[in-house]
Amino acid sequence: STWGTVDHYARLAAAVSGAVWGVEDASLRADCEGECVTPPSLEAAAAATATLVANACVAQGAAGFSALGGSFGALMAQKVAVELLRRSDRRVEPKWLFLMDVPPAGPITRRFAQPAIFIGAQMVRLSREIAGTLTEEAELHTLIGVDKDEWDEALRRLHAGEPPIESAAKDWEVALSTTEQLAALGQVVDSVSAIKRTKKRMEVYRKNLLLWHRQDAMPAPYSNPSGGIVHVTSTQRRDFFEYFYPDGYSDQLEAYGPSQHMLEIEGKHTEVVQRISTNRLPEVPELIRSLLAP
Repeated sequence: STWGTVDHYARLAAAVSGAVWGVEDASLRADCEGECVTPPSLEAAAAATATLVANACVAQGAAGFSALGGSFGALMAQKVAVELLRRSDRRVEPKWLFLMDVPPAGPITRRFAQPAIFIGAQMVRLSREIAGTLTEEAELHTLIGVDKDEWDEALRRLHAGEPPIESAAKDWEVALSTTEQLAALGQVVDSVSAIKRTKKRMEVYRKNLLLWHRQDAMPAPYSNPSGGIVHVTSTQRRDFFEYFYPDGYSDQLEAYGPSQHMLEIEGKHTEVVQRISTNRLPEVPELIRSLLAP
């Protein structure tokens, strides 16, 4: 996911037959200290992840795998699969790619920095989605107790292309308030280590936004007769993604490779991806099971 974690996919994983592995960002390991390191490009990050996946498959005696990701995670899944098919020493073969509202093909053209309060609010929103306590009328700024004026100013600066008013102290403040909300939902134990992990997740989120910009002009297409691409898209995806492409918006989903199946879900990008990951859309695991069936 954008935060480098996979725990919110637990319910979806349980609804899919067979073994399911999650790939998390290495910087989130408990023994990993220091700042989150940003690879030079998305393709470089995908190459490292591809090696990890290949080694894991070999260790488990698996000759192939299918991959699923939502939003940025879908983008990474496609890059990893292409990288594995490209390698001459192909030890494992990717099959089906389930891309949950993958971003439009190509790098974002608007470079920006997400303020900590936005990242924290989205983390709490996802956690409430997992817990089933999210209400439609809940405004993002209320999820971590941010003053409306502060939120509106951060939003104004974002849309004006101005850098956010940030500091290390602000990051820790948001990490603390976010962790308190996650603990109240019973999803973490309120502790110093949990606060540090929340802050690391915020760093991973920012890193992945940079990688979304640092990628090839167009993706290498994925094509495999043993599987293929399954696109699940939101009806309002343009409303979310258009902001990142001010020079002109074009989905160009075909650039990722030929699609074998398309499923469109009513709703906004973030909401649809989170509903899929928390297994609140039964048609998605049904489709996955049907394609993975022997």
